[in-house]
Amino acid sequence: MSNTVKKFMNGKMTPMEAHRRFAWGNKPCTTCGGAPVIRLKTFMKADDFTSVVEPGIMTMIAAACDGRLPTVPTKFGPIVRIGDAYACRACQKDAEVAAARLPEYVIVEIDRGVRDVPIQVGATGLVLA
Repeated sequence: MSNTVKKFMNGKMTPMEAHRRFAWGNKPCTTCGGAPVIRLKTFMKADDFTSVVEPGIMTMIAAACDGRLPTVPTKFGPIVRIGDAYACRACQKDAEVAAARLPEYVIVEIDRGVRDVPIQVGATGLVLA
């Protein structure tokens, strides 16, 4: 007897490959260019950002963004996205360590994607004697 195994997207791609394509836009690893397994987005509160960043850089950012700071409103106040990095399996540990060593006023959002469905092989109803 054989059982039919329903595969994700009919076996055309794994769940992680679909996440890379649809959620991350097929972006490569920031360090080596491989297939990423993790995404690290960094943010700062707008008031911390204005106190840390030099005035010349603030002027350049404001000029590129119609004269205002590009912020996103949250329940903690407006925040500014300052970075976006992707890491493959080989670079993942280094990226996580680097994110942990950022200053305390930097907020890091880690997206590890989805887990791949393991391949299961087996049959039911077989009795070996």
